Amino acid sequence: MTSQGQLDAACKRLLADHHSDSVFFGNALAADRLPEPEAFRAATVAAGKQFGRLVVNYSDHDEPPGTHWVMLGLDARKMSASIIPRSQFVDSFGVAPDAEDTVFSVQEGHPVRTHFHKWLLTCAQLASLPRTKSSVVYSDLRMQSAGADVCGEYSCFAVAHGMPGPANKAWNKILRFTEAKARDRTVKELVGIRKG
Repeated sequence: MTSQGQLDAACKRLLADHHSDSVFFGNALAADRLPEPEAFRAATVAAGKQFGRLVVNYSDHDEPPGTHWVMLGLDARKMSASIIPRSQFVDSFGVAPDAEDTVFSVQEGHPVRTHFHKWLLTCAQLASLPRTKSSVVYSDLRMQSAGADVCGEYSCFAVAHGMPGPANKAWNKILRFTEAKARDRTVKELVGIRKG
């Protein structure tokens, strides 16, 4: 499992390399260390950025070595005729932020309560959106192969480049491959985290 420090460094490097001036990166965190949505939005605005993004693990800080990394993001702009500032969630397995936070409960054999969905809805509400399911966007693309340890790399790439999809040119470098293992190799090369 990739460490928080490795992910912090990789995300900051990617943002600098790709001149992502609109993104505030709030670090890699354990699920129980999520900042209050109001404080995170305020930090994003204070930094002069449009988007605030985090890489978050499903595990709490006292549960090493961690479970699975995902990207959570907010749009700090206010709603207008041309802007619908939805919260963002990217999971390399293409799952939604589970309202019951049970995605990994079965796999881990114990309850996993991250409250990601509630956090994302609160972020959307701060941007004057109604607190509804449509206030949160997520990628349903399954990018990662089973058993691969690259969820952190996909999350870092999402911090720098936003939501994956065919309209996002940066993501096309990865998504052009139909085989998951080829996508995994590519995201590893693009993010460049050296493990162990």
